[in-house]
Amino acid sequence: MNLRVFRCAFLCLFLCLTASFSAWAQDTAPSDKQILQETLKNAPAQNPTPALDPYADLPEEYIVEAQKYYALCEGDASLYLYYNCKCLGSKFLDKRIELGPEAENTSIVLDIRGECADASRAAGYEYEQCVNNGAMMPYNIPLEEYCACYANTFAKLYEKNSYDGPGARVFTHFQAQAYLTCKNPALAAKFWPNRMK
Repeated sequence: MNLRVFRCAFLCLFLCLTASFSAWAQDTAPSDKQILQETLKNAPAQNPTPALDPYADLPEEYIVEAQKYYALCEGDASLYLYYNCKCLGSKFLDKRIELGPEAENTSIVLDIRGECADASRAAGYEYEQCVNNGAMMPYNIPLEEYCACYANTFAKLYEKNSYDGPGARVFTHFQAQAYLTCKNPALAAKFWPNRMK
């Protein structure tokens, strides 16, 4: 009998709570009209204000000129192997904006010389050259090991000291230092004590 009384009391309590909750939910629930108003208020505008574009008023000639310089870089091995051409094109555009339309292209190129150094392609090129010229390599070091050292050393030297830009004088110096660093590191450290630090 106690179980029956307990079930009946539980059922009554449950029904009372359910009725109270339903009444409370109806009082606090937003109407359809309120939901629609809130949805419209939070909806994005059909014609949002465009974000401010710093290049919006940029003359088309500036962009075309920077694209041509980028294409020139990609097509010139002396630039392509030693620089990030996208970076150079961007620096060219920035310098053109800074100097204005009267500045000569050559002065812009000279101003950005040494920026955007990227010797990752140069390392591959130097490695290939080294392997193909194996007859000139040190006899006591395996060719692949020596060439990997040579190419990596050349790339590190170039990236740390690329302020002059690529050129025969700079490359010859880096090649000689990379050759000696990989052949005889102790001797190279005497000639260039601070160059690789």
